[in-house]
Amino acid sequence: MCPRLNEWVADFALVGKAALDGPDWASRIVLFRLYYLGLAPYETAWHFLGLSETNWVNWTEQIRHRCGKELLSRGMFPPRKYFTSAA
Repeated sequence: MCPRLNEWVADFALVGKAALDGPDWASRIVLFRLYYLGLAPYETAWHFLGLSETNWVNWTEQIRHRCGKELLSRGMFPPRKYFTSAA
């Protein structure tokens, strides 16, 4: 049985939690949940968090790097691989 979209989203949330765990990453997990998981528009998330443009770029790069490694290690990327693999 193949995973469904809602299972992928739940696993994606767990990826973010695992990749950004710890007190040094607390602000980035907020950004992850708001922007990547909650799909808040860029301007809304950016203003809500009160980040400079430089910090926004740095934080999103860090998030993508750490979460990308976690997605690969869990076999969730590319998504088509996740959805076609045996459960």
